[in-house]
Amino acid sequence: MTTFTSLGRQYADASGLNNPDGTAELTSILFSSTATNQTYRVVITSTGNIKLCDPSLPAGQREGMHMKNNHQNGSVMLEALISILIFAFGVLALFGMQSVALQNMAQSNYRATAVYMANQLIGSAQGDINHLANYQYTWNGTAANTIVSTWATEVANALPAASASVAVDTTNSTISVTVSWKAPSDSIRHQQQESTYVSY
Repeated sequence: MTTFTSLGRQYADASGLNNPDGTAELTSILFSSTATNQTYRVVITSTGNIKLCDPSLPAGQREGMHMKNNHQNGSVMLEALISILIFAFGVLALFGMQSVALQNMAQSNYRATAVYMANQLIGSAQGDINHLANYQYTWNGTAANTIVSTWATEVANALPAASASVAVDTTNSTISVTVSWKAPSDSIRHQQQESTYVSY
């Protein structure tokens, strides 16, 4: 907190210490400030105006110094506001980058899950090659065996808005598994396809 202490010096000034506008400085009081460690002069002019001046300057320059200080204070405030604005934009950009990073991490997890689920069914088909045709499957369709039906339920529980299909080519002994999903924040569906040749 700034404290002003009166130095107890009051005097009438009628000896040429006039202001540029022609008004005379009738009475003045000296104060010292604990904040700036300077002495200031409070001046009452002949027109009744009260001014804060630097007594070390000639009378004609006192008001100009006061205006300069006000200008400097305004510049400091403007610089502070600009700094706050830049900081605010930086924080918003940081939050935006964090949001994108979280979305990318979620998509990576979904894709890893889809790869795992597809290869899980392919592994089951590898061990059941004599019944490969029974692995043909369309989402929400009827599975030909319990392995596929159980697998479809696991896919639905593991991924958001999931769907899957299995294409089997018994002539060439190949199986292709497609798993797709769509997270709440996604505008399009994503899918992962795994294909392999099944042999003894």
